[in-house]
Amino acid sequence: MKIVELGYPDNDVADTLFSSVAVGNFDGVHIGHQHVIRRAKSLAEKSGLKSGVMTFHPHPRQILQGDNGAAYSIMSLQRKLERIEELGVDLLYLLRFDRHMAKLTPDEFVNRYILANHIRELVVGYDFRFGCKGSGNTDTLRNLSLQTGGFGFHVVLPVTLDGDKISSTRIRNCIAGGRMEEVHRLMGGHYRIEAVAGPAINARNHRFAEMTIEAQAVTGCLMPAPGVYQAEIRWRGQRQRARVEVGCATGELKLYMPAVDRSLYGACIMIDFLEVAAGERRIEVGGVKSE
Repeated sequence: MKIVELGYPDNDVADTLFSSVAVGNFDGVHIGHQHVIRRAKSLAEKSGLKSGVMTFHPHPRQILQGDNGAAYSIMSLQRKLERIEELGVDLLYLLRFDRHMAKLTPDEFVNRYILANHIRELVVGYDFRFGCKGSGNTDTLRNLSLQTGGFGFHVVLPVTLDGDKISSTRIRNCIAGGRMEEVHRLMGGHYRIEAVAGPAINARNHRFAEMTIEAQAVTGCLMPAPGVYQAEIRWRGQRQRARVEVGCATGELKLYMPAVDRSLYGACIMIDFLEVAAGERRIEVGGVKSE
């Protein structure tokens, strides 16, 4: 997958072939997002185009709301790019979102990023908004498609699970409530955070015959509700099951593991949350407000 970084105003036209591109934040790359991306891939295959995804970093809310949007993302940028690449697209347009880009009108956005980059088929989700203060929507894009004649336009309807639409907001609420099994069903994969492991803080937890290791989550992504979870820890090519205690929103963690390879200490680790640990309970917290 070729990554093309675009910004404003220092934007260079990407040296790419004509393409069919899915556009959106795609935070979480959940099942609904995957439908949008696969639609763009399907159109590319039918029309002999390159397939692509155009997304934004950081999340617009983190720029527009400052500290209020700090720990808002479901995924780190690296994880999002990995998930998109797994879907088999050829191109990734990464828009470096800032306050200058936020002021672009819908027309300016389309001219600068869609038409100038040879995008011939454009696919978005039903609720996509863009341009200054979210002034552009699917109707705007449909009209611009007709006015310019430069690209075909396609909208993907919502995907539902258990009668409710799959959305990033729904996933954020599940994470905040500690409902990791539901998160897995919505995302098509386990919820993952990144952390740095410290040294063992005691020799053994006699109740469970486990070592206890402190860790600190890397900031920028949502933390699950406080509680103890079954999880899988990945580091330096290794993986191991563990119980993970989430203490508070500041990202303090404790890892309970039956045996520990010393290479874990000080390592950057990935934690995949599976479910609330047996005999434990999560602490219920308020939901996350919709975007």
